[in-house]
Order: sequence, then C-alpha cells, then structure tokens
Amino acid sequence: MKKIPLKLKGADIIVTPTNNMTAYETYQETYLTSRAMENELPIALCNRIGSERELTFFGESAAYDAYGNKLKKLNHTVSVQTVDIPLHVEKDRNLQL
Repeated sequence: MKKIPLKLKGADIIVTPTNNMTAYETYQETYLTSRAMENELPIALCNRIGSERELTFFGESAAYDAYGNKLKKLNHTVSVQTVDIPLHVEKDRNLQL
C-alpha cells in the first residue's frame, strides 16, 4: 500500500498530544523532524510532564516547520508558550497522489 503524505490529503498542520516517557527524548526529536519532512507539514507536539506509577514523562513539547526545522522546544517544566508556525509553504512539485 502506497503512503500518501498528509499534505496531499489536505492537511495544513499535524498536532499531536503524547505521553512519551523518559529514555525516549532522542526518539521524539527524530520523529518530529521526520514526520514534518516526509509530510511537508509543520508539526506541533504537546508531551506530558510528570510521573504516574513507575513511568516518568519528560515533556519537551515542540514545534517544527514543514522542512523539519525546530521552531520551539520547551523543557521539562510546565509552561504555556506560543510560536508562529508558517502554514501553506510550497510543497515538492514531484509529490502527487
């Protein structure tokens, strides 16, 4: 089955809440960059902070542009911040449905 980038399906941005746990910090950054680039869409991720039972959630919520460039990355503390995310950037002309 052929994967179709979300941009070609009409999406403008990918927004995802997560519960990523400590020890997966580098995975989160790699996935964010990869998903933004492969879909040619900005991505915003809000990751949980704190602990529950034996699990620790590391936070580091972030936003990346459609080219995989980091726009904003938060740390391990609770906060609310805003970031301007450019939408409607030119897509790869070679991408087709």
